Amino acid sequence: MDDLSGGPVDGQDHITLGEILRRIGLRGFGPILVIVSGLLLLPIGMIPGVPGAVAIVLGLVAIELVSGGKAIRLPDRVARLSLRASLISGTVARSRPVTRAIGRLLRPRAVAFVTARATQVLTGLVLGTIAVVMFVVGFVPGLPFLLAVPVFLMGLGLTARDGRVLALGLCSILAPAIYAARAFL
Repeated sequence: MDDLSGGPVDGQDHITLGEILRRIGLRGFGPILVIVSGLLLLPIGMIPGVPGAVAIVLGLVAIELVSGGKAIRLPDRVARLSLRASLISGTVARSRPVTRAIGRLLRPRAVAFVTARATQVLTGLVLGTIAVVMFVVGFVPGLPFLLAVPVFLMGLGLTARDGRVLALGLCSILAPAIYAARAFL
């Protein structure tokens, strides 16, 4: 959140969505992953079609990461939408107690690992694989839930720049892989 606390660009009283995403950078992919995986961790994830929709979002994030995207890309029209800088500053200030509490568990560790191009590609490939598997066999009871756990951990790791949590998310894909293999073999 401190990435947004610098205020508006050139002393203006508004900031565009594009500028917000530029300031957040690679970390912007993390909250998306946390939100969509959270849908699968909740009972709503059992509704037919939800795993498929989540798979599409994961696939888009995977493409961005593999292609070297440094931030979430928005259509120009959406990126030019502006918000009052005071609204952003107030939101950042109100969220500080929560982010400090979370910061006790998640904090920048092994940042070089998180920001390395090879890690971005690996994360994108893993997410892409999860997206394909979820889209194709998301109807298998429990599989979307199991696939959501690594995505959730990867999202937390990207958001907090916590290499340990990101690595845990990348490694935790083994459990759903074993479950899926047993289900189909």
